[in-house]
Amino acid sequence: MGVDVPPETGATWRAVLDDAEALLEGRKLIPFWRLKSGAGINLKRLMLNPVPVDLAEWLHGVGLLPYAENGERISPENWWLFQDMASGDAMMFAVWLN
Repeated sequence: MGVDVPPETGATWRAVLDDAEALLEGRKLIPFWRLKSGAGINLKRLMLNPVPVDLAEWLHGVGLLPYAENGERISPENWWLFQDMASGDAMMFAVWLN
């Protein structure tokens, strides 16, 4: 297919998928600029109990506060490693690998 796949692709992509799974299961939280370290947005709760989206409130931050909680936040490190490995084609690799 004309795509050079580095040898570490499988392990790096699995780490990204593990992070996504942890977010969807509510085991890790999404970092949010309005919250202190050690707190974040629970994506699972957001998906299971959605409220009407008020874009202004979400951008301001107050609209997401009902989903805020203390806990372990996800780190963007695995995605950054995947982006570096993919040499700027991370989205193309993500689609290709799935």
